[in-house]
Parts: sequence; C-alpha cells; structure tokens
Amino acid sequence: MVKVGLTGGIGSGKTTVSKIFKERGIPVFNSDICAREAENETHIQEGYKRILGEDVYAEGQIDRAKIRAILFTDKDKLQQVNKLVTPYIKQKFEKFCEDNSDHQIVMLESMLKELLAPRIQPALDEINANGSYAILKVAE
Repeated sequence: MVKVGLTGGIGSGKTTVSKIFKERGIPVFNSDICAREAENETHIQEGYKRILGEDVYAEGQIDRAKIRAILFTDKDKLQQVNKLVTPYIKQKFEKFCEDNSDHQIVMLESMLKELLAPRIQPALDEINANGSYAILKVAE
C-alpha cells in the first residue's frame, strides 16, 4: 500500500484534489476532521487547558474562536498543540490504513504540512531513493 500525504493552505484546492481521488476509489483520511474528533478525548482536553488556559472551555464546550486567536499568534503554543494531537491522528491514520488494506493507495489530507512532517511522515511511504515521502502540495 502506498500512503500519500496531501497538503496545502486554505483555499488551495485540497478538497477538490481529495474528491478526485475519492471518486477514483482511493480512501482519503482527513486529519483536520480527526483533530476535531480528538477534542473529545479527555487527555486532549486536559492538554488544551494546560497549554492554552482553562478558559478555552466554557460550560464544557470548546471555544474555537479563542483557540484560533491564540494559535494564530503564538507559534510555540501551536507547536505544543500539534505535539499533543499528532499522536492521536497518527494512531487513527494507522487504523484507517489497516481498515483499507485492500486498497493499493490511501491518502492523508492535512492543511498543516507540519502534521505531515516530521511526526506523521514515518507513516507515509518512501517513494524515491533520496528518502523523501509521497507528499503532494497543492499550489496556493
């Protein structure tokens, strides 16, 4: 099985590209959706509070606007959150690959190329002699 990473910024066409792959029967794992699902995990919630502050949750609900405001301005906290969530995403992607083992190709879609490198990259296949991974970057 070849595992392909797809990355690009907002509005770059990732969704269009992943839709084309899906239409051709290639399973696509969306890491952004998976990251939202991770927010339901107790250890992720505790990590968010530790990294971003207790007030990122109001009445048990996550305050996405507050989190975005913090993460868009504080690269250190963004890196900490990525470190917290990436193992969850990697585990779910590995399970996704197992569940789709009858396919020759699967795709991991992620807005954040940082998710693909370096922590997720080992889950992707090396496809050429210089040791790089199969990562498609949609031009912005």
